[in-house]
Amino acid sequence: MDHLSERVEELENSIFTRSSEGALQRLFSIKKDVLTLRRLAAPERDALHVLLRQEIPIFEPENVAYLQDVYDHIVRVTENVDTYRDLLSGVLDAYLSVQSNSLNQIVKVLTTASIILMVASLITSFYGINAETIPGVTLSIGSLWTLFLVAVSTVVLVTYFKRKVGCRCRKPRRSRYR
Repeated sequence: MDHLSERVEELENSIFTRSSEGALQRLFSIKKDVLTLRRLAAPERDALHVLLRQEIPIFEPENVAYLQDVYDHIVRVTENVDTYRDLLSGVLDAYLSVQSNSLNQIVKVLTTASIILMVASLITSFYGINAETIPGVTLSIGSLWTLFLVAVSTVVLVTYFKRKVGCRCRKPRRSRYR
C-alpha cells in the first residue's frame, strides 16, 4: 500500500507540475494495479468474514483473535484500494481538464490567425478581379493600395482580438500546473 501511495503521489505531481508524455500510460498502469489488488483483497475479506462468524467451528476460540486482526488488515487494505481508485479517477479527470484547456488555447490562437488571414485573402482576391469600377484599381499604385488595406485590416483585427477576446495571437502560455 505504501508503494501504491508513492506511485499515485508521484503521478499527481507529474501531471500538475510538468508536461509528462507517459503520464496517461502510467495512470492506466496504476489503475490496473489497483483493480488487480481489489480483485485479490475483496474475496479474502469475504472468506475471512465467513470464518469469523463461526457458524462452522473450525478454529479454536483463542485463534479467532488472530483471524480478526487479519480481517481488520484486509478491510483496511480494501478501503485504501477503493480510496486510491477514486483518487485516480480524479487525477484522470484533472489530466484531461489540463489537456482540454491547453487544446482550447491552441484552437483560440489558430482561429484568430485564420480570421486574420481570411480577411487578407478576401481583400487581395477582391482587388484581383478585372473590373474597372472597384475603387483603387485604376490607380498606378493599386498594388500598394491593396497592401495598405491588408496591413490596416490586420492591425485592426489583431488589436480587436487582443482587447476584446483576450487572444495573444502567439504561442499560448504554459499552464501553471504543467
